[in-house]
Amino acid sequence: MILRKLSDALRDGNHIYGVIKGSALNHGGKTNGYSVPNPQAQTSVINRALAEAKINPRHISYIEAHGTGTKLGDPIEIAALSKAFQQHTQENRVLFLRLC
Repeated sequence: MILRKLSDALRDGNHIYGVIKGSALNHGGKTNGYSVPNPQAQTSVINRALAEAKINPRHISYIEAHGTGTKLGDPIEIAALSKAFQQHTQENRVLFLRLC
């Protein structure tokens, strides 16, 4: 997969698999280690990314997440995603999540 500016991909007739609508970046601050995420910081950055993308979280069906691959870190990341999405909707639905 190659990331390109949408205008360039359209101009060149490339097949477009998806469009990145927004992104956000933060630092979790001091934690007990790299593989121990800060759930409040993660919830905050998820909400900022949603706001920048100007997309209703109910329209998201798949998330490609960081995933530390640890018994401690992965549940914290899932909890942060859950908290961020619960702030926008109380619907119970399926959201596909992949931790890489």
